[in-house]
Amino acid sequence: MTRMDIACSSQPSALRYMAQAFRPSPGWSAARGVPDICLTWHGFHIDAASLDAVIGVTDGTGADMASRLSVLLPHVGGFRLLIVLLTHAAWPLPIWGALQVRNRLLLHRPFVIGERHELQTRPLAWRVLDKGLEIDLHSRLSQGQTSFWESVVTFYYCAHADEQQQLFRGLIGRRSGHVVQQRFREMVIRLISEELPESPGGLPRAALARWLAGAFVELLAWWVEQGTEMPPAELARQFDVLARPVWEQARQKAEAIR
Repeated sequence: MTRMDIACSSQPSALRYMAQAFRPSPGWSAARGVPDICLTWHGFHIDAASLDAVIGVTDGTGADMASRLSVLLPHVGGFRLLIVLLTHAAWPLPIWGALQVRNRLLLHRPFVIGERHELQTRPLAWRVLDKGLEIDLHSRLSQGQTSFWESVVTFYYCAHADEQQQLFRGLIGRRSGHVVQQRFREMVIRLISEELPESPGGLPRAALARWLAGAFVELLAWWVEQGTEMPPAELARQFDVLARPVWEQARQKAEAIR
């Protein structure tokens, strides 16, 4: 199988891969297995704000908390690279049917907070089970030939995983319940907040995130309800065209404040 190498020079956009998740999946075939997609995030790093956020979630205290969390930080900070892989056009199964069942994390040596590395993710193995399928994704944090950290994350797909995509289309449409739509909107808000600058100027960060999330969710709802033949990648591009001026203005104001 031909290997596909994909490089990311910055943090992958959550909005792009979320829209891509709505594409029709190629379907599973034991003969084909999983595609050999190798994603590399150049310049990946854990900044002080990300460290503080993880420490806050764990209610940790003490000067050595950063070193105690070292094995977890690349997994948390780089998890979106796994999502990019699971929503790739060549991936055989829809992400809505994937259940994360195991994490195996290994810290080879300490790394410096703020120092830039390469984070690489690719499929490692797959196993057909009686009632579904397990797929292992391997990630590695490195500088040149030096490996600092690695993980193997296992996702499980039930035998009827293809039905999950149609189910999600129904959940995000107008006929779905308010609670379901609100939970999805809240997830989008969190993802967008991660990509906005800390001090965007003008509207507070939380307000700007809600504005962008509302626009994105409504655009997705329109796309699902209309049954348009517009590819997910084009939907993501169109949203980027509409939202990019707001994003750039927030970034420029944040830089001016600094």
